[in-house]
Amino acid sequence: MTTTNTKFLQQQRLHEKTVREFVEQQGGVFLALSEDSVFVNNLRGAAYKHLALRAGAVRSFSGREHLIRELKEVIKNRNKPLIFVERETDSVSNADFIKFLRANIPDIFILVLTTEIAKEHLILFLEMGANSCITKPISIDQLIEKIAFTVKPPTQLVALIERGKKLMFLKEYEKALKIATKVLEVKPNSPAGLMLKGDSLKALGKRKDALVAYRQASDMAEMYLEPLKKLADYYNEEGDDQRELVYLDQLDQLSPLNIDRKMSIGRINANLGNFEKAEEVFDQVVRLTNRDAKTRVASVSKNIGEYLTQKNAKLAEKYLTHSLRTKRNMISKSDMETFNTLGIALRNQGKWQEAVKNYMSALTIAPNEANLHYNMSLAYTDGEDFAHAAEHMDEATRLDPTLGEDNDIVSYNIGYAFLRVKQVQKSGKYLTMALKLNPQNEDAQGALAKLRVLATEMAAAAKAAAAQKAQQG
Repeated sequence: MTTTNTKFLQQQRLHEKTVREFVEQQGGVFLALSEDSVFVNNLRGAAYKHLALRAGAVRSFSGREHLIRELKEVIKNRNKPLIFVERETDSVSNADFIKFLRANIPDIFILVLTTEIAKEHLILFLEMGANSCITKPISIDQLIEKIAFTVKPPTQLVALIERGKKLMFLKEYEKALKIATKVLEVKPNSPAGLMLKGDSLKALGKRKDALVAYRQASDMAEMYLEPLKKLADYYNEEGDDQRELVYLDQLDQLSPLNIDRKMSIGRINANLGNFEKAEEVFDQVVRLTNRDAKTRVASVSKNIGEYLTQKNAKLAEKYLTHSLRTKRNMISKSDMETFNTLGIALRNQGKWQEAVKNYMSALTIAPNEANLHYNMSLAYTDGEDFAHAAEHMDEATRLDPTLGEDNDIVSYNIGYAFLRVKQVQKSGKYLTMALKLNPQNEDAQGALAKLRVLATEMAAAAKAAAAQKAQQG
């Protein structure tokens, strides 16, 4: 066994140990709000077959109300819940539901389930209170790893911060300030420590000192939303609309789908007499709200199409096309998932040229989307247009240099695309990567063997050409 395989197995065993301890020692329970039978079966397989956890460790629900009822019982029994929540339930975003869970039950873990997700949607879910996102499909080993990273025992620093937050909740502000001081001794300029310091100082009436702490936290983490929220709230309490608006605008740039915040921005602009700007922002609110309403039909069609992709490609094409047509001018980067799935449905029917056209339409909206170029390459490969296949695979790996690093099938497909146009070095890199990820990948084994023969033939041809040139000279 290679050193790489040994390290991988050691890490996997450590992840498994972390998840077992979460369930056996902390009373951990997995609650899944999902109708995705493949994911739920994988979760059950990971829990019962792979980890041999106790019965009842996994429970799944199709509706929010059922989940909440079970969640109340879990908390009543002093169990520790980890909740898997689909990005949407009944074609409605679960962002507000996650916000509700986090506000009412702070001490829980939440993982959002999705296939692909645009950056702004990911930021919104994290802002609402999700710990992280899981991109489906996911293998059992990857699922266990994701759970382990979520539930692993906190570091000393994180434990201190959580203790400080609990003291704030209990209104023991002096004690919370002492904890904040300890945090900053362990890690100077810690944004979380500075925010805890600011919260405790503000609660003690030392508002100017609190403001200094919040500003320091923001300076230490420019892309972190929480310090900006603290500053916006501070100036809201001060009644300083101008300064509050500065931080709300910064937050809106980082997380542009938060409707409540946009409403605040619109109201403040109106209060300041900036009616043109207020109208612009309120129009954005209306568009976002209308988008949620209008995309209900599109979302249902998309879900049907995704369900049918591997069952009836022709019907899948029908519903996915309907989904995109329904949205018309409202199509955005967040719809790339639908374009990709439609492309797969078309390829499954042998319609590689239609798949290429579909991806080209998507690229007009998101020209720098690596997955679109990757899937277009696969479509060209289906049509044996290997030159264009390699061209788009080259673009995909340029846009996302990490593409294929965690999936042997993806890395094999990249290597195969380069093999067909005799790009030996690039092909070798990705085929070798595929076999490191999965030594049993027979396609990669066969392709690498062909690549070695090709490399030998090319080297011999080059040598013969050089000899011939020397003789002629």
